[in-house]
Order: sequence, then C-alpha cells, then structure tokens
Amino acid sequence: MKKYDVIIVGAGMIGAALALALAQNNFSVCLIDTKKPDRNDAKNDYDLRVSAITPKTAALLKQLNIWDEILKKRVQAFSQMQVFNEAHTIHFDATEIGKTALGWLVENTIIQTCLLDALEKFPIASCLMPAQIESFNKTTAGVEVYLKQHETIKAELLVAADGANSWVRQQLGIDIKSWSYQQTAMVATVETANDHQQTAWQRFLSTGPLAFLPLDTKNICSIVWSCTTDKAESLQRLDDDAFNQVITAESNLPLGSIKLISQRRVFPLMMRHTHQYVQENIALIGDAAHTIHPLAGQGANLGFADVEKLIDIILLARSKKKSIGCLSYLRKYERERKTKVAQMIMLMESFHQLFTHDHTGIAYLRKHGLSLMNRINPIKNKIMSTF
Repeated sequence: MKKYDVIIVGAGMIGAALALALAQNNFSVCLIDTKKPDRNDAKNDYDLRVSAITPKTAALLKQLNIWDEILKKRVQAFSQMQVFNEAHTIHFDATEIGKTALGWLVENTIIQTCLLDALEKFPIASCLMPAQIESFNKTTAGVEVYLKQHETIKAELLVAADGANSWVRQQLGIDIKSWSYQQTAMVATVETANDHQQTAWQRFLSTGPLAFLPLDTKNICSIVWSCTTDKAESLQRLDDDAFNQVITAESNLPLGSIKLISQRRVFPLMMRHTHQYVQENIALIGDAAHTIHPLAGQGANLGFADVEKLIDIILLARSKKKSIGCLSYLRKYERERKTKVAQMIMLMESFHQLFTHDHTGIAYLRKHGLSLMNRINPIKNKIMSTF
C-alpha cells in the first residue's frame, strides 16, 4: 500500500495549486481526478472558463514559481473597470489606488496546465488521472483510499478539491447551506468592433448583469451574462446572427457591434457554503467548500486563498511536530476561511438583491447609487482593494 502525506481529490486549478505548494515544501502528494485534464498551450480555442486573477492571487502564483509561465501564455491585464446601469456609470481605475492593474484575465485551463506542468517535475508528487475512488475510510493514522483500479493508497490528510458537487463531501455527509439565485449564467467568447481598452465592462440589465472581460487580443472578450432562467433559455434558442443583434443592443457599450466566436454554455447560479470545512484528517477547499455568484469574479480567488491558508496550517503543524491531519490545527484553517467566505457571500448577496429587487426604494438606490458611489473615493477604493 503506497503512503503519501496528502491525497488531493480534484485536479482543477485549486487542487493542482495545493499539490504544487505541498510538493515544493517536501510533502509527498497524490493528485487524483476522474478525467485527464485538457492541456492548454494557448494555441487552441479560448477556454469559456476565465478567471479574474487578483494581485493577491498573482502573488501566490509567483510564490509557486508559475506566474512567469502564465504570463507567457494568453493573459490580459485590466487596469480599469466600467460599470453601467440604466442611468449612471461608475469608473474604477487602478492608478487611483497606486496599482498598474486591478487584475489579470486568464483562461482556467492555462492556469491548470502551468500548475500541472510544474508539478510533474517533483518526484514526490504522483498524478493519477484518470482514476476513480471507490471509497475511503478513516483510520487512526489518517485516511485509506480505495481506487476502482484495485489499488489502495493512504495519507495523513485527504483534501477534497472536487468541485461544487463534491463526491468526497457527500460521502462524509457534510451539510451545506445553499440557495438558488434564480439566475442562469451564459458564458461565451465574442469579437467586438472596437478595442476593449484593457477594461472590464459590466452593464446591469433588468434581467441581471452582463460582463465583458478583456482577453489578450484587443477586440476579443469573454462574456458572462447572468440573467433569469427564462431569458437564458430564450438566448439559447437564438441563432448566432440573432444573438449578435440582441447582445449588441442590450449591452449598449462603446465596444460597438458584437459577434459570437464560440459556443454558448449555460449553468445555474447557486450559492453553496458547507457547514464544515474540516474533519479529523480531512479538509475541503475551493468549490467543494463554497460557491458564490460570479458578479465580482471572486470564485477562483477564494479557492486560491483557501490553498494559501491551508498550506500555512500544514506547515505550522509540521513545525510543531504534529500530524498534518490534526483536527485542532485544521480548525484554524476552517475558522479563518469560513469567516472570510461568509463575508464575501453576504457582499455578493447584497449586490444581487440591489440589482434584482423591484421594491421602489431599492430601485431608486439602484438607479442613483452608482452615481453617488462614483463620487465617494473611499468606497471606490475599498471595492478596488478586493481585486
């Protein structure tokens, strides 16, 4: 039976980042996924899944020695963000808080590919992909994992990084608090008539926010259109030409006419927050622990912050000669991350209610709030500091 320090289930960006951080700190790690990840060499089509990487997350990726590799691929820094509603505009500029960029738009598969490429250089790291777990069992020394390939492996710590519908979380019987935003997100890649100006654009429509995220070519953007399910279904039924006309008219942005250059994909928007992040010898990270509205593009950054904190706790346990699966140490990770994520969930819910509720007072605030916020620099700067 092969023994590792840590077994990670899920080889997406967050699971792969944790695996690399562990290997760099001389922990033996096994990364498992049910499928072989798609590798992105930045020569194929744009990935429909794009993340807005904050300076804090970029600092973590620098620490993992892969940020320079990511920058060689398709990456677009954005220094400005323009937010519109039916009456007013708010303009965010990185120079107002002494930064050169608010963040970077990167395709998820590019980040994942760079992480996995770096991980392969460490002999103490094993990647089992594709592989499927049949079951796992807690023992006095940690966790034993039984693979469907008739192999058993064990570790002091099992980490669930297997997404919003985490199989590991379900097997543990961990409850989650969840609600539907009663919205569906549509993602696609579009070509715009005018230069995106390294600016993230977001328009709040009556059916929900429509975001244009600038990619590495000056007239290519990734869109995230969060709207009512009825609206999403009607958009899906349109042919490409009709869709182009609708999105050009409804966005009404300086980007000019808009042309679809990819498939359209949709997914329901749900808030999920698990009641427990940890058990003895078990930890949950990323979407396995929490999912939020894509309104501010913070989902991936929350996951990377989980990685950063969990690594700190694992290193602390090792320095104290304690088991890295020790519950009292893992709870330090849970306390900090659960609080931070809950704060972000509350913020996103407030924004969601502000821009979807029909109450007269809220509608007035929605209409005039952007203009007010645009004139109050401390509030603007506080919002920008979250990027």
